[in-house]
Amino acid sequence: MAALAGAALLAAALVLYVCTLDNGLRLDELKGGDLITHHYAQLQARPSNAPGYPLYTMGGWLWFRLGRALLGSLLSPIEILSLYSTLWALAALGCLYWLLLRFTEGSVALSLSASAFYGVTYFFWYYAVSTEQYASAVFQTLLVVALALRWEETGRARYIYLLALVLGTCAANLVTTLLVTPPLVYFVLSRRPLSPWRRSQVLHMAGLFCLPLLSYGFVYVRGAQHPEWRGEGVWPNALAWFLDFLSTRQGREEMTLQLLPLDLRYLHLVPAELGWPVLFAGLVGLWFFPRHQGIFLGGTLLLYLLFSYVDRYGNWYQVVMPAYPLLVLSGARLVHVASNRLRQPWRSLPVFLVLIAVVERASLNLPRVDQRDRPDDDALCPGLALLLDSESLVGGNLRVAVTYDEQLSLEYLRNAFGLGLQLVPVPPSLADESVCAFSRQAFPLLPPGLLGHGIEMAGEELFLRCGGEPATRPQGGALLSFGSVRALSAELRAYPAPCGGQRLLVRLAWVVDRPPKQDFVASLRLMRSGQRLHSNGALLQSDHPPLWGVLVPSRWQPGQVLLDAYSIGVGSEWPQGEPDSAELVLYRNAPEGPVPLESTIIPLPTPTARPMPVL
Repeated sequence: MAALAGAALLAAALVLYVCTLDNGLRLDELKGGDLITHHYAQLQARPSNAPGYPLYTMGGWLWFRLGRALLGSLLSPIEILSLYSTLWALAALGCLYWLLLRFTEGSVALSLSASAFYGVTYFFWYYAVSTEQYASAVFQTLLVVALALRWEETGRARYIYLLALVLGTCAANLVTTLLVTPPLVYFVLSRRPLSPWRRSQVLHMAGLFCLPLLSYGFVYVRGAQHPEWRGEGVWPNALAWFLDFLSTRQGREEMTLQLLPLDLRYLHLVPAELGWPVLFAGLVGLWFFPRHQGIFLGGTLLLYLLFSYVDRYGNWYQVVMPAYPLLVLSGARLVHVASNRLRQPWRSLPVFLVLIAVVERASLNLPRVDQRDRPDDDALCPGLALLLDSESLVGGNLRVAVTYDEQLSLEYLRNAFGLGLQLVPVPPSLADESVCAFSRQAFPLLPPGLLGHGIEMAGEELFLRCGGEPATRPQGGALLSFGSVRALSAELRAYPAPCGGQRLLVRLAWVVDRPPKQDFVASLRLMRSGQRLHSNGALLQSDHPPLWGVLVPSRWQPGQVLLDAYSIGVGSEWPQGEPDSAELVLYRNAPEGPVPLESTIIPLPTPTARPMPVL
């Protein structure tokens, strides 16, 4: 029954974590930070944050490829990357459940409820659904406790050897997990003094501890192969970079040995994570373990407390995550002892209170931790617009001048999704005659003199440099004072929700008979049967200068044909049916407001659907 209950716990946790799994990124997350560092580490097998987390990174690289092969039709690459953390979280929960069964003398109800409580605490839940390594650190610490307890129960030497190996994996992952080592040494020696240990056993344990450290060779090799991955700094050779990288310079700079003034206000996150009752129960519960076990768990908690003070100006609240399940273990021990001292029917009351705490934590943390379909996950939007614009172009290796944000978005789409391989992003400052296109956002940053007169829009964001060759002159079109204008196509594009949903892209051709007398703004307003279309009370329209001001109307040349595009957000469906025409209103901005110049009605072709690339 205990095994079935544990399986049900892990199944329920898997459903919860998948339903809240991170499936997007914010644009600012692409610019740096732990999360995007772990993404690229697993995508490209590059070292992660110092000291590189080699075992975790290599495992993530293998998992991503296996996950794409097995789950690629169900999950996006971002979800597969995030699911790697979920697997570690499930392993940690399973280990916690096993320990709770031992410390509560087989109480399935209490073990289940206490495990569920920890599973919905904020930090653990968050790192179970997003791409970082802290869930693995929790698992490693709980595994050390489980192996130590198993060794105490059986006395078999293999558990001591496994402990040495697991501590070696800690040194090759999140090194702060080694804070469990001094209390572990006390625990082992309290059960078996130093004198009976043979030299061969000690050497064997040392060898097993050092074995995982060989994985740091991966960090050195990848850093030597890709100097661009080393980060900021100048090093004479790869070895100098490697030694500096292993020293975790950034992490050490966040620490301080200054003790005064004493300020413990930063620790408010601990009761916020567990709640005051659970924190109090966890500390009091240490007294109800056998002495050597209580010192083992309490000593580990004390070391994490001391380390958090040294690292109080850094990310201490992340690296002390393994301390929280130890408090849950201790609190469950106290609840178990208290239950045994109560008379029926009050014995079930403590477990009932733990279940209330589970509901309270889950309801409190769900809106904060849910990473699925967040409205601010806009990291892919700049790149997706450029990819859709470039799909109609022929040929590969199109050099495109783009902004930094657009470059980051395109690079992530290329590395994670395998999209945009035909585009070569170029910073505007490095743009030259070999750049065949540029984005609307990059235009103000281009070097002067790069543009000619043969500029045309390829879509919503992408402009093409046509080398001065005029576009084919379309026949007919609505007349204006300087020539005519015609709708060449209407394309309905489907974007992810953070990127604007459905948009109608209308391509226009401005045919110039004589230059306009003044610059103007064009407003394209969708119509059906002579009536303007609205959505949610707003007019379906798009306003901007022709070609977004890249070629201002007053500088147009007679005989020119300028290809333009207007994008209009239309929602999930047409409120009054598909448009059959559009009203084009030309106006100029004045201090007193828009001044209309002229207008005309343009027939629209039937919109064609352009789906997003498969994500």
